[in-house]
Amino acid sequence: MPRHPTEPLPYRDPTAPRPPRSALARFALAAPLSPEALEALRARCWRERGLVLIAPEEIANDFLRQGLINEATSRWGRAGAARRPA
Repeated sequence: MPRHPTEPLPYRDPTAPRPPRSALARFALAAPLSPEALEALRARCWRERGLVLIAPEEIANDFLRQGLINEATSRWGRAGAARRPA
């Protein structure tokens, strides 16, 4: 919710370090998620959007895992293809 113009600004300690400012800040990498945070993200994606986030190595059934890999490859290409040197 936007702040009303007559409302005072929140207090900021002038001795506290300021976050870095850069034109490239929007491209900075985020810290990797902890296993607990990743699991919470997966649950939220499923409940809110109906999306399933499963790493292929987490699927124990070989037939099901290969089917998932084949479908993803047919839709979006090989995993890691953009990162591999030519």
